[in-house]
Amino acid sequence: DLNLDLRLFQTMFDQAITEARGITELINEQNKGIFGISLGGLYASIAYGIEDSLTSGCLLMAGGNLHDMIFHSQDRLAKTVRRSIQDTRPSTEEIERVFKHVEPCQYADPAKSKNLLMITADHDTQVPPEYGRALRDAWPNVRYETFPAGHTTMIFHIIRMLPMIKDHFEKTLTRR
Repeated sequence: DLNLDLRLFQTMFDQAITEARGITELINEQNKGIFGISLGGLYASIAYGIEDSLTSGCLLMAGGNLHDMIFHSQDRLAKTVRRSIQDTRPSTEEIERVFKHVEPCQYADPAKSKNLLMITADHDTQVPPEYGRALRDAWPNVRYETFPAGHTTMIFHIIRMLPMIKDHFEKTLTRR
């Protein structure tokens, strides 16, 4: 069983964002894109919002309103964080501070939303649709696509998704 207290949860997010930003420095291209799936989509949303060198992004099965999602999702990580909060009983202020810090919606940059593609699953229990819509709403004018699938059954739509993702990156990374 994973032991994941709020401090470690925040450190995990910070490390992922630091690594994503560091990798962008290694890429010698004028236009750079980022792609993330599920938890990686949360990280990609944050990195895309704060990293100026990222000019395009695609988020697959990502969501916002992370505080509520943690308490309602059937995802293993969400259950682990929930259990840790119940066991350690951090203060309300600590819970609010950590969730504000890791909330993808707060890092959305509306000026970059036209180069962002979001794809969600209508029957997702790990990132329920309302949380995908919350992240979508934080990125006005984002291209938003949904598929009739769950979190794991989304793979059955890969044949339709891959050309969509490829087209998105070709259009948004080659703009002058």
